[in-house]
Amino acid sequence: MEIKYAELIAPQKFAIRYGELKTGDNEVMMKIAACGLCKWEIENHYEGKLGTFPQRLGHEPVGAIVEVGKNVKGWKIGERVTGLLPGLLKPESEMSLEGFATYATANPHWLVKVPDNIELEYALGEPLKCISTIARAANHQFGDYVFLIGCGAMGLLVLATLKGNTAAEVIAVDLLPERLKLAEEMGATITLNSKECDVDKEIQRITKGHGIDVAIEATGNPKALQIASRVLGSRRPKLVIAGYHGSSTTCDMNAWCRRGVEIHVPHPNYSLDELEDMRRAIRALSKGIFPMEKIITHRFKLDEIQTAFETATSKPKEYIKGIVTP
Repeated sequence: MEIKYAELIAPQKFAIRYGELKTGDNEVMMKIAACGLCKWEIENHYEGKLGTFPQRLGHEPVGAIVEVGKNVKGWKIGERVTGLLPGLLKPESEMSLEGFATYATANPHWLVKVPDNIELEYALGEPLKCISTIARAANHQFGDYVFLIGCGAMGLLVLATLKGNTAAEVIAVDLLPERLKLAEEMGATITLNSKECDVDKEIQRITKGHGIDVAIEATGNPKALQIASRVLGSRRPKLVIAGYHGSSTTCDMNAWCRRGVEIHVPHPNYSLDELEDMRRAIRALSKGIFPMEKIITHRFKLDEIQTAFETATSKPKEYIKGIVTP
């Protein structure tokens, strides 16, 4: 199969390439319908901190099967799928499995079928899997005060998992009024703009001195992590560090020790079964729990991959999540 794909040839510089891709006996080939833009790839690979050049990116793909290897059972052409594409498992000399391309091959073990009632470009299995992992780590109890700081795409989707549950309050914090408005739509019962108020004092007022039972930090910003740590209550509260912290930082562990904090870092290796977390996420998407139409704000063609990454890096205020549609 002749394919077109994006290749990162230097920090912050893409080129469009053409090549041939073959389906292995134990693989399927999928035609990519969309692949999400990920903050982690932007801050690490795109900026030149990880990987060697040239390299291929895109680990949030969704598409439909167009070829099935001769040893593959239980899958057929035309099935809509999303999943994990572990490209690093292949030799560097082979076409790897990254999703900024027209086609990709995949091990069917790592795929999940997408129900017909879901618009295909919304079924971004990898980031939704991460939301499933975060929600299961947070696991708030009846009457808890739940606090989320960071209303980007991941934070907003986490809020969607809390909507309608039995928390005393779901409190969302961000710097942008537009994001806070969306947070309310996603299920936040109280929103706070950290530029306009003293978050610590507001939490004490709202909880009447009780503090937060479950705090979710979804920014990757050390200052946000400090705020989430300070607002915790005094009796074994839970701190869920969902934001990716890619560099060393200092945190006041005294706050954790005095409160007996239970800390969870729900990144991929936290999950005991990533595929099951993805299945749960796709079931939730099918039930309408994740309003992806509000999260995906920007769409780019594969030929616009450079513009896509530049936009995701500059983060105009209307930007929440972008996808590339070959």
